[in-house]
Amino acid sequence: MKYRRLIAAALIPATLSLAMGCMPTSTFKVPTSELEPAEGERQAEAVRGVVTLSGEEVRFDDPVLPATDTLHATVKGEPYSIALNQVDKVMVKRKDTTKLVLQVVTVVLVVAATVVYYACCYEIGYGGGE
Repeated sequence: MKYRRLIAAALIPATLSLAMGCMPTSTFKVPTSELEPAEGERQAEAVRGVVTLSGEEVRFDDPVLPATDTLHATVKGEPYSIALNQVDKVMVKRKDTTKLVLQVVTVVLVVAATVVYYACCYEIGYGGGE
């Protein structure tokens, strides 16, 4: 099969990105009750911002780990503190499995289309060189 190199060239970057742990992530707004605490070796989720009970959205300069009932962060270079009972939702970055599935399906479709295209060209005589 003459198109094996092309298939390998298409699969190598996709395989490497998945093997290196390049998982797509998104920032989700979740209730404070769904915030995953530290367990054993796993750290708590880093909070990237909050939505207060009044509906105000505050994004932190750097992610913070919730250690107590109060979040201490910096917002636009200024210190910021808020009690968790004043927070409606927290913004956390999590792995987005929907995006991962879409990436894998896209790679499979591109490789399948490439195989079909080159197989058809070879059969017709355009790629066979004969």
